[in-house]
Amino acid sequence: MILNQIMKIFGKKREATMDDKLLDMLMENEGFSGKAYICPAGYLTIGYGHNLDAKPISEKVSRMILQEDIGDAIRDLYGIFPDYYKYSHNRKMALIDLMFNLGMTRLRKFVKFIDAVKSDDWNEAADELIDSEWYEQVGERSPKIVDLIKKG
Repeated sequence: MILNQIMKIFGKKREATMDDKLLDMLMENEGFSGKAYICPAGYLTIGYGHNLDAKPISEKVSRMILQEDIGDAIRDLYGIFPDYYKYSHNRKMALIDLMFNLGMTRLRKFVKFIDAVKSDDWNEAADELIDSEWYEQVGERSPKIVDLIKKG
């Protein structure tokens, strides 16, 4: 990648390597699917022909997906909380965790919680979480999130 950028600066074009050609060929031949599916041979498959039955995704790949999901969660949180950027790091972490756990549709149902956050009434926001079914459903997670909301 960096070599390509350097070559471009000097007006040179880098010749495609075997690795480049192999990637292009496999991507074209396999096709991409962001959703898991059963391939013709009967294996659970995702991406560019990745056989999940033979080789589950690694923790490294899972972390990359998690980082992308965090970016999506932050984008979605701005849709609910336009002042999200002003919140403390701990409160942002709590809101991201809530978005992960609940998803956009269910989080939007926490109307009183959302109103309290928008009003910077963090104690009320914490109380709204404690008074919800969510608090009992998620076990040890809930007091941690409430604590982040309260203390900021």
